[in-house]
Amino acid sequence: MRNRQGRSQAGGQHPAGHQPAGSRRADPRQPLAVGLATLAGYQGQISAGVMMAAALMAMAPILILFVILQRRVVEGIAFSGLK
Repeated sequence: MRNRQGRSQAGGQHPAGHQPAGSRRADPRQPLAVGLATLAGYQGQISAGVMMAAALMAMAPILILFVILQRRVVEGIAFSGLK
């Protein structure tokens, strides 16, 4: 099999930039939107269930912090409205 540059390719290897989505390693410093976009396949196809699960996992730390600090958040909002 030959790639676009005319070089032959060993079986089972993928041309640069055409790796299966599951084999890519995520950079921990990338933004959340980029991390979620890497879940999509080569042509941008992704199941709704996978996207919803990833979005829930991304929101979980924020929701946990809000539940823990809910009283202080509400007090801060109430205090800022008083004059």
